[in-house]
Amino acid sequence: MQWKRLAYYLLINVIVSVCTTLLVLSIWDRTHSSETESLDPVSVLPSEATSTPIPVEAVPTPTISLQPYQVSPGETLGEIALMFDISVDELLEINGFTDPNSIGTGEIIFVPAPEDTTSAEPPAVVTGEELPPEATSSTVDDGQIEIVAVFGVGDLASERVQLLGVGDGSLSLAGWLLKDEDGHIYTFPHITLFSDGAVNLYTKVGVDTVMHLFWSEPEAVWEAGEVVTLLDADGNERATYRVP
Repeated sequence: MQWKRLAYYLLINVIVSVCTTLLVLSIWDRTHSSETESLDPVSVLPSEATSTPIPVEAVPTPTISLQPYQVSPGETLGEIALMFDISVDELLEINGFTDPNSIGTGEIIFVPAPEDTTSAEPPAVVTGEELPPEATSSTVDDGQIEIVAVFGVGDLASERVQLLGVGDGSLSLAGWLLKDEDGHIYTFPHITLFSDGAVNLYTKVGVDTVMHLFWSEPEAVWEAGEVVTLLDADGNERATYRVP
């Protein structure tokens, strides 16, 4: 009878322990489950940009206005560049030259024009000082073109004839001829000469540009006392120049 009572107490003790354990586990699970949920990371996605980008307008590259300039006796490219506030390299590039010592007295080159020039009148030729008049050059008819001079006479590397537009408007030189007294003849390609614009005809071989033409002769053509003659496409004499 005593053993039965002992077994009964043991059974009750086991049941109470099991119930207590289950109750504790249930409470622990509920409390820790809520803590875990509160600690879960929340993903925050970046909001899409709604602002419209402001377009950037391209700033146009300023262009340099040019005007013709006649080289005075003893003047150098360095002095001219300083006068117009540019570098010698820029002046060479504007005129298509490579040698700063190749210019001659009376030659027409191009320099930057004043920024505030608003006149519609064609620019006059600027000179460093007044040049003495030369009686070796003449024009025929309406005077739309003039032979300025022959530079570098006898030196193939620099020898060239310079022509200047001196009339109103433009003048097409296509088919025009320039010749010496020894039978050398140059035929101009399709090129237009504007008022106060200049073009150089080099005796040597080279690549033509709008400012520089090349005769492609193997040796120098001009000599002192020789007459340069310019004929239009119809064979009419338009200008002459005697090499001094």
